[in-house]
Amino acid sequence: MLEEAHKTGQLKGHQITDAKRLIEKRREKGPKTGGDRPKLPNSAHSLVKTYQREVARQHKLMLQADHAHQQLLLVVQGLKRLFADEHFVTLLRAEGLDSLPKYLADRIETA
Repeated sequence: MLEEAHKTGQLKGHQITDAKRLIEKRREKGPKTGGDRPKLPNSAHSLVKTYQREVARQHKLMLQADHAHQQLLLVVQGLKRLFADEHFVTLLRAEGLDSLPKYLADRIETA
């Protein structure tokens, strides 16, 4: 299948290596269909489709991670501004809310 996909130009260069890893991963873990057998691509066309779905899935994960990172930066910037205001910090202490998770406290100090 890999050879056919390469000869027809459907997969090139590093895509062949990535597709091979994907096949091995599917052999080991799945996805599962009905029974316990993993669904493996059985033609060059299905291999290319499987590869494209995996690339799309990983791209979506990267976009989600970037979005989460941007949201975290906004929270850290907002908290940094709030903690710079002495009146706000005094109010938090008076209400017993003067502690933060260590990760956020470290981010605020270094931001």
